[in-house]
Amino acid sequence: MKTAQTITILLTLAMLSCCNRAPEAPMESGPVISLEKSDVIDLSPYLEDIRLIPLEGHPGSLFSQADHMVLEGSDLYIMDKTLKAIICFDTTGRFRYRIQRVGKGPGEYPELNGFWIRPEKKELYLHSRIPPKILVYDLEGHYLRETPVDYGAHEMTGLGKDMVTAFSIFNSYRGRDSISPGIFLMREDGAFIRQNKPIGEYTPYWAVNYQRHMEKFEDGLLVMSQSDTIYRVEANGRVSIDMILDPGKMEMPDELRQVPFNSPQQPQIFNSSYMQCKDQLIAFGPIRLFWFSKENQQHFVLIDKKLSKGYYSQSIQNSHTLFPTVFPIGSGNQDELVGIYNMDVIWLLQESLEASRTERPDNLALKGIEKIIQEAIAQDRPIVYIARVKKEWLN
Repeated sequence: MKTAQTITILLTLAMLSCCNRAPEAPMESGPVISLEKSDVIDLSPYLEDIRLIPLEGHPGSLFSQADHMVLEGSDLYIMDKTLKAIICFDTTGRFRYRIQRVGKGPGEYPELNGFWIRPEKKELYLHSRIPPKILVYDLEGHYLRETPVDYGAHEMTGLGKDMVTAFSIFNSYRGRDSISPGIFLMREDGAFIRQNKPIGEYTPYWAVNYQRHMEKFEDGLLVMSQSDTIYRVEANGRVSIDMILDPGKMEMPDELRQVPFNSPQQPQIFNSSYMQCKDQLIAFGPIRLFWFSKENQQHFVLIDKKLSKGYYSQSIQNSHTLFPTVFPIGSGNQDELVGIYNMDVIWLLQESLEASRTERPDNLALKGIEKIIQEAIAQDRPIVYIARVKKEWLN
């Protein structure tokens, strides 16, 4: 009882200390989408023209894990949070340049939390949460300038003209001032404008791992909170509810039943549905894609807002290529989805091809796949796929 009282007092003090938090305008409730379990998520009806691109084995092109990918024109940008690097390729797989200025001095960053591109300015923006700063490069990878920002965030991206939307799961501090966990708006020079939506204090579905929760969408973007809600942020910064998720009957892991920081006091977190680690939001037209984990297993989610239906499964597929389907982790400015086959997957494919070669020695499709895999193994670099979204889903 004493522990519960202490947590309640601390939460109350944290909320009172948020001096920049403005009174919230009432927000209309969005559509509630129920998630049903499915044997497989089939992406075939949504995609066409899938291209496979082995990446060049240049010494500067090495990366550990692709956390986010952006296709802008003829350039592909990969963010690796582990190595704190941005690696740029063209759409043939040729290595262009690498940004990896890790440090604490001017033009350097100790961590990398997000990036975005302003093609009209021909500039690339990197964000570091600690210390909070934005670093600007040209599209050839040359450093231009840096600006401190008032508040750091777990994720940040460009919105509208010279504006930035940020998302944080903790209170963000500037001296003695602080803002609540949630969505907030800044200028691209780092100056705080306002808090769009505090969303940290009431989380029916607590997540413990955060990678990427923002997605460019039409003239604004979508933000997937740690709760049951996906928010939509317009180009002017106005926030509305895109949808509310009803994930069905999922049990909460015992080891996460007592979350000490910003833990909601409502009883439903202890006896209702639970989704852990929602991540990698992708959106086009009425479709929303992301994945979550439950009991250390990854589940993929596809939601169709037009049909008000959602499905989750541990398997995904498509019929456009003989390569196995992997979840997209990025998008392009021409309505493409982007994903990556890492080297572990490529070696497994190589073993599978060797086992089937004697059974189907004259299969031209398999020979084409084998050529791409052999090139990737020779370069010791992954294979990227770029899949165009069918126009019928973009209305």
